[in-house]
Amino acid sequence: MGGLARKATIVDKVKSNGSSVFIADAGNLFFKTDKYQSEMLSDKAKVSADVILESFNKIGCDAITVGSKDFALGLDHLLGLQQKAEFPFLSANIKDKTGNLIFDPYTIVNKDGIDVGFIGLTSIFQHNDLQVDDPFTALDNVIEMVQDGSDIIVLLFHADKKDIGEFNKRDYPINLVLQSKITRRSRDGGTGKIPVFTCGSRGKYLYKFDFTVSEGDIPFIDTSKKTEAIREARRQIKSYERKIQRTPKNSKQYKQKIIEFETEIGLLETEINNAENKLEIEIIELDKHIVDRPDILQIVSTGKDKIEALGGSKNKRQEVKSNKKTKSAVPLLDQN
Repeated sequence: MGGLARKATIVDKVKSNGSSVFIADAGNLFFKTDKYQSEMLSDKAKVSADVILESFNKIGCDAITVGSKDFALGLDHLLGLQQKAEFPFLSANIKDKTGNLIFDPYTIVNKDGIDVGFIGLTSIFQHNDLQVDDPFTALDNVIEMVQDGSDIIVLLFHADKKDIGEFNKRDYPINLVLQSKITRRSRDGGTGKIPVFTCGSRGKYLYKFDFTVSEGDIPFIDTSKKTEAIREARRQIKSYERKIQRTPKNSKQYKQKIIEFETEIGLLETEINNAENKLEIEIIELDKHIVDRPDILQIVSTGKDKIEALGGSKNKRQEVKSNKKTKSAVPLLDQN
């Protein structure tokens, strides 16, 4: 919960610049584990989930997908959270035991004339209250409808590594994938044709994606790999500058290397600047240098007081955790 008030501050700052802001989460938003063993831990989890939901309502979320851990307290409890939410819960492949979709498969959000389509999807998992269908069959069923009404399509995918590998083999008209379920923090969009980002530790980072739209029919260029290459080239330049100081006799060859890296940086920056439609990324660490938004901080503080009143903090070890921890930050899409 600690990063919620700081996230709100970042969102407000971007909005103040006149940008259209879209906010979404890729799953496992409400709970840290698949199951709680004790009633006390369940009660604490309920308070924490309520804090997250109330904060997201005030910050202004546009969509979340539903992950496996979001069912930690059962389907009925999650549906209760959905009723209080001012934003849609999405899933194109999670159904009830009778085979009916529980949530909307997608939503299309319009801001300032830009339509962003969000699709919710999850890898198959087991739950007594649910039927989880093959994610790609579900995606095939909705993608054309979303494409027809959207300028930009974002897939919110609570996905395992295998399904991301399968996704990369396919050709979908999707501009960005936000993946939860793993804790690795992406610095670029990966090796596939469509950029896939995982957003790291829960509450510690906020991912800000800037879409620059100039021409509707031109594909988006993911600049993250170019930006990472620029960052690496600058690191190399600093390394060679230190080598010149240590071994001046080799300064000529080191200076040549520096020139080569500077040339590479210039070419990469030109490619980024000349792109008509592009996707750029900024990773924001939610540290103490960011001021907490007061109203969200009050919500969090009240929630922490309630949790503390429930007592038994040492019993956190009783949580039954899945094989892999899932901690996702709140992704933010910024349309220039």
